[in-house]
Amino acid sequence: MDVYPKGKYQVVNIRQDIRHDTDISDLNSVIRWLLEKHSRFIAVRFTPESFLYTHAVSRFIDCLQMITGEGGKLAVINPNNYIRNFITAIDFENKITVFSDEDELTIEPAVV
Repeated sequence: MDVYPKGKYQVVNIRQDIRHDTDISDLNSVIRWLLEKHSRFIAVRFTPESFLYTHAVSRFIDCLQMITGEGGKLAVINPNNYIRNFITAIDFENKITVFSDEDELTIEPAVV
């Protein structure tokens, strides 16, 4: 997992495919660490093959709640169709910004 700045966002680049047996608790730890450093705009990039199974969905929603609880904004960069459909299915389009490309982070006004 890499973390680097892009525009007003901190990008969390997950390099490992998320599968049914993948523990993504590291993502929660990274989000917590970023919030402690007063980063409020956080964008996550999953691999093209990632799949959010039940436990991963729960962890991801925990991340969303941590970020919004601190007045921040969560974004996902270029999600695959499964993750894009997940965001739509749980009606989180108004809570999670979807960017098709990382360069869009530099033009996002990031207003909460």
